[in-house]
Amino acid sequence: MRTFLRDELVLFLEAVDAALGKRLGVVIIGGAAAAIHYGIELGTHDIDTWTNIQEELARAVEQARTGSGLSLPFAKSGRRRWPI
Repeated sequence: MRTFLRDELVLFLEAVDAALGKRLGVVIIGGAAAAIHYGIELGTHDIDTWTNIQEELARAVEQARTGSGLSLPFAKSGRRRWPI
């Protein structure tokens, strides 16, 4: 399983932000949060969120995958990882 480092996570989330048509709050938790906020260098295999993934966010995530070239799993914590 691929590990994503801080710079890739930030790039991906910036692409998600750019793809959203409106302001939307997303709570990032787990390894991605540790890598982004605290600079943990181990990276993570996915982005876990506490936020429910509505249709607009799911579309933005798909656009970010295409635009960034990063096939990064993104899911609400405790839920199945795919297809989102």
